[in-house]
Amino acid sequence: MKTVQEVMATCNKNRVIAEYIKLCNKMLHKKTICRLYQLLDELQERKVEPNKEQIVISEFVYKNRRVRFESYVAECKDIIECFRPLDYFDKFEEKEPKELELLLGPSAVLSLTKKYDKILKQHKNYETDSYPGWIESYSYESERWNTILGYLVPDHMLGSPNKCTYIAAILYEMTFWGFFEEEVQTAADEYAGRSDQTDYDLKSLFKKDFEEKYTDSWNDFIKNLDTTFEKVEDAEEEDKSTRSKNNIIKKILDYREMKKTYADLSQNTGET
Repeated sequence: MKTVQEVMATCNKNRVIAEYIKLCNKMLHKKTICRLYQLLDELQERKVEPNKEQIVISEFVYKNRRVRFESYVAECKDIIECFRPLDYFDKFEEKEPKELELLLGPSAVLSLTKKYDKILKQHKNYETDSYPGWIESYSYESERWNTILGYLVPDHMLGSPNKCTYIAAILYEMTFWGFFEEEVQTAADEYAGRSDQTDYDLKSLFKKDFEEKYTDSWNDFIKNLDTTFEKVEDAEEEDKSTRSKNNIIKKILDYREMKKTYADLSQNTGET
């Protein structure tokens, strides 16, 4: 398996930036985009040690009829030890999200949900929703960048047209708190020390970090920044049946990615 840094080196920078902008849902300011290009060059110059114990999972998330990438880090040993194939999900392996939406009627959604819940509760860690195939994973936006660059990337992504999207999702996590590592660490430490994290005013924090460097572009920057965070209050309320279907589709897509990752790890470790 290759590291994040190694895979990043094989990606077209223009494509990575374009995919990054898609994740933000809106065109970024020119200075922000220029910084992203500069950052990609800087990350390639770092000396990085591979981390053979952790792997980045940039998984599909299906929400409000939209598929997007979200990126997490997981322990390789957890995937090998905990993943179990699910026959009743395997039959949907080649189906696209839109096909799944049409295929899964109310009775199928109910049946799949019951089967999933039954198996989930047989696992000792079922309260974390980490089994079977939805291995417990963690956000990494406050990690040191060298650590992130050393994470492993699943082999099945290396020849994929989604490779640049995968790296863009990792870059998005790395720059969640800012585009310079010292800013990331300062911001993450300040956030971690607050008692009211759920109500944390991200805009005030970013303004403090960026106003000196980007005074002329601040208004544009903060306007674009707002679009990187989903506003739950603006989302349309889903009825119970739609929400149940979306939950199952998300689990099928997540399972599909985890199964590929499990196969990659098994091949690399000699597991069967």
